[in-house]
Amino acid sequence: MIGDLLGSLVGGWFGGAAGRRNTRRRAGRLDAVGRAEIALHVIRGSVPGLRLSWRHGVAALAPGRLELVSYRGGLRFLRRKPVTVDVTGVDLATRRTPAGAEHVSLHPSCDIVVIRSGAATLELAVPAPYRLDRVLERLGLT
Repeated sequence: MIGDLLGSLVGGWFGGAAGRRNTRRRAGRLDAVGRAEIALHVIRGSVPGLRLSWRHGVAALAPGRLELVSYRGGLRFLRRKPVTVDVTGVDLATRRTPAGAEHVSLHPSCDIVVIRSGAATLELAVPAPYRLDRVLERLGLT
């Protein structure tokens, strides 16, 4: 019984450490090619392929533009069609973390800001270990 408990504790510690290391390594690889894992949702207006609920995926970041490839059911190998958003501005005064029911669909480490495009106002969520300032820099918004 104590052996099971000890095994669970040690396994959980090593598994958690390995998972965090893999996440940081993936973030570094994506950042090196101008990409980041993000989530987007529409507040006002419309963007084809996005909706009021959060869409998670990997975005290619370029000045004034992001292209999000989201996942079906959170499974990376089930990709949706890319959604392109022309980003015209950011409101850093709206910076926040997930609240209430958002904890169900967003990681608690997310930094969230309001971004604007020509057709819509959206929220952009950037989870750790990715950095919001780095994503905004890639979008040409800092």
